[in-house]
Amino acid sequence: MEIAKSSSMIKDVGNVERLQEYLNTLDGDIRNLFDLTQGRVRLGDASDGELGENVSGQFQVVADTGAADTEFTVSHGLGAVPIGYLLLNIDKAGVVYDSGTAWTSSNVYLKCSVANCAVTLFLIK
Repeated sequence: MEIAKSSSMIKDVGNVERLQEYLNTLDGDIRNLFDLTQGRVRLGDASDGELGENVSGQFQVVADTGAADTEFTVSHGLGAVPIGYLLLNIDKAGVVYDSGTAWTSSNVYLKCSVANCAVTLFLIK
């Protein structure tokens, strides 16, 4: 988007040619934004600790969730309290759920219904 160019054009809307140029630029910017959101949402490559590509978040790989229905801690480097998570992979038939402990800007606290699961999560910022 060419915001500086667009803002200078809007000041001179009395000029029909400048107005048409402004509208064409605005139309192009809107089309670009539309194209960017159509099927192009990418999380990233799921490497442990890797930040999301164009979704704000971080991948976390937990090798062992521990005993069934027992809280485990997932440390992260988001610098903010995540708003949620996506469970991308789990190696057993289980459910990962919120433990009830308040999340922080450095840790998330979860439980798993099955013992010793390996999980891959995407923490959403």
